Amino acid sequence: MNALLELSRAVDETAIVLNQRSVRIKQAVSAELASTQQGALKGVTCEYEHGMLQLRGNVHSYYLKQLAQEHARRVDGVTHVINSIRVVQNEKPVRPFRANRRI
Repeated sequence: MNALLELSRAVDETAIVLNQRSVRIKQAVSAELASTQQGALKGVTCEYEHGMLQLRGNVHSYYLKQLAQEHARRVDGVTHVINSIRVVQNEKPVRPFRANRRI
């Protein structure tokens, strides 16, 4: 019975350490994304477990999707990045440039 209690405590302590590490890595990824100074990356979220980081959210270009992935890979403890970020069109259509338009 004593051995089971010790094992249970060890499992609980391991879970706490893993959770603290997960929180630290998610904070580091958020800081790394903020360092890009790309406001569009503020909506990107992540989940971390056992070295694997999953990025989620919406951005307006494949460049921003790739930028988020590359910055997330820099964080210590991240061994794999699953990039689930979606590229979506701008909500407001951009009017095409017309050279002969009067000002």
